Amino acid sequence: GIENIDFSKMISMNESAAYLWNSVKGLDFSYQTLADLLLQKYEVDAEVALKDATEIADEWVKNGIVSK
Repeated sequence: GIENIDFSKMISMNESAAYLWNSVKGLDFSYQTLADLLLQKYEVDAEVALKDATEIADEWVKNGIVSK
């Protein structure tokens, strides 16, 4: 039953994180790759895109979704 499901490893992604994940899953990527994807989809400054991309990727590493 539902009481046996372990939700402790679940993470939720906002729209931009989900967009990035769907764009790079299964591929090698860098912070800059993610920033470039953000720049293509959203009207955001390059510095902000790189900062956000770095935070998202670091969170993925922290949660064991990807490795460096």
